[in-house]
Amino acid sequence: MEYSIFFASDDNYSMHLTVAITSILINSKIGEFFNFYILDGGIKNKNKEKITNLKKIKNFNLEFIQIKNEKIDKCPMAGLENVLSRQAYYRYLIPFIKPNLDKALYLDCDVAVNSSLLELYQTDLKNAFCAVCKEENNSYLEINCKNTEVKNYFNSGVMLINCKKWREENIFEKLIENTDFLFKENRLKFLDQDALNYTFRENVIFIDLKFNFQSNNMKAKKPKTLPVIIHYSSRRKPWKKGYEFFPECYLKPLYIAGFKKEFYKIKLNHFIWKFINSIFNVKNFYKENKKHKLITILGFDYIVPCKK
Repeated sequence: MEYSIFFASDDNYSMHLTVAITSILINSKIGEFFNFYILDGGIKNKNKEKITNLKKIKNFNLEFIQIKNEKIDKCPMAGLENVLSRQAYYRYLIPFIKPNLDKALYLDCDVAVNSSLLELYQTDLKNAFCAVCKEENNSYLEINCKNTEVKNYFNSGVMLINCKKWREENIFEKLIENTDFLFKENRLKFLDQDALNYTFRENVIFIDLKFNFQSNNMKAKKPKTLPVIIHYSSRRKPWKKGYEFFPECYLKPLYIAGFKKEFYKIKLNHFIWKFINSIFNVKNFYKENKKHKLITILGFDYIVPCKK
């Protein structure tokens, strides 16, 4: 099986990009081959070399693609611009950069892949624009749906793209136009993701959440089986202290990729944070869709219902 997988990254996220690619390689099956296309927002040569060196794990094709597009450059940076970067808009161009592809998989850099991508990649796209996962419990979900005029809002961090359909319907121009429209209407909170939802109007295929299980899904219970793809969305990241949502899925490929200094630093920070919070900690806890406070004192947990 041959895969075409796109990422978009600047130099600041190059380590996380390297970890994501490593996670794909170490969890792939025999006979799976990968074509990685990196939409390059300024990755330094030394970090490109680290990605290239991953071929010692498993051979793959790799191409760094410089994006020079005036329309992309003019796309507004609004909403949560301290979280999102201009590279988010690069995915608009994927079907047009490689016109020979009928479909391609786009992944955000802050993901960890934990098993073969075969089931996801073989999803029948039919006449839909892409296969995606619904947003479940994002705190902005209600306003996201209102701004984009959809009932089911999807997350654009994992998209199996129907490249042929995007080209046939000139989706790039429509996305640029709708991005500008939503911005002028003050409805562009999540940049490209809002524009994609507004443009596709649910003409997508919704797939199982195991293909894009978001770590900011605070109301969801931790799944019993490991998701195929964990998406470390929001500001909470496994490389930051106090992170508890499957951190090993990020840390293992981090170590294998050669970032051993970073690995031990993160592990130490996690240990210190966990020790401090075992003494005293208060955090939100959801039970039967009702908000509670989970209070930890000297290793003992107490659940307190929140007042309405």
